Amino acid sequence: MSAKIVRIVIWSLVAVAVLVVAYIRYTNNRRDRLIDEANGLIADGDNTTQKLGFEVTRFYIGEIPKELVADRAKLEATAAKLNDSLAKIVADYRAAAAKFGEAKKASWGGVVGQYFDLMSQAYQNRADAEEAHRKTVALVVDKSIESKDELDKKRHALSDENIRFEGEFDRLEDEAARLRESNKGKFNEPAS
Repeated sequence: MSAKIVRIVIWSLVAVAVLVVAYIRYTNNRRDRLIDEANGLIADGDNTTQKLGFEVTRFYIGEIPKELVADRAKLEATAAKLNDSLAKIVADYRAAAAKFGEAKKASWGGVVGQYFDLMSQAYQNRADAEEAHRKTVALVVDKSIESKDELDKKRHALSDENIRFEGEFDRLEDEAARLRESNKGKFNEPAS
């Protein structure tokens, strides 16, 4: 009778071990999928930013091109196009931040969880920086602004906001990279 109980206990432990291994693999696969999705969203946001290039920069740094100022309809159409692109960039970075947040939850805490938390915070700041750009573009066509001085003052405030968020993004991304570098053995798969 006791041999039978021992076999039952052993097979029960084996079954529990199999379930634990299956759950760990499921969690790791889910985390890896989230990381891949986050990296794809970041790439989309970066590509859209790169496509905008100098065109959008003119709206928040320096003088707005005279041909746009002279033609209000063209200015508004350009601003609307830029606003749509910037809104997509903001959405991509916010979604990437959310994916990193979910990856943190699927990482069992520790150093790997800290890394994903830092990446989540970093891309939230990156999204906030691009949101400041989007607001700046909207200012240019805001009919309630009555003078160039008022516009310049508001553009400058949003520029400062953008710089602050970009600086925080850089700091958090660097901190995440240092954490990852100093704990290489705990990161068994490539992550962002």
